[in-house]
Amino acid sequence: MQIIYQPSGINNFHNAAAVKLRVPATALLSDPIGTGDMYEISPRQARRLREHFCGITDCRCPGGAIANLNFEGTRCGVPTAYVR
Repeated sequence: MQIIYQPSGINNFHNAAAVKLRVPATALLSDPIGTGDMYEISPRQARRLREHFCGITDCRCPGGAIANLNFEGTRCGVPTAYVR
């Protein structure tokens, strides 16, 4: 399944363009960390999204609102609120 991810407001502090992502149909998670529904993405997709939405290493912006779903950082997610 393909989604178009476009965070807004502070989550897209640098006004970057939308990104198309491929996620499995089973990737929709119901409120996994208490902040709303998310699509699970791979760590590689998360790294690429962070670089797209903010490539500045010292910046403290949210960098596209990507969330780690576990402590190790092997599971990541993006909020469904920003999916078109």
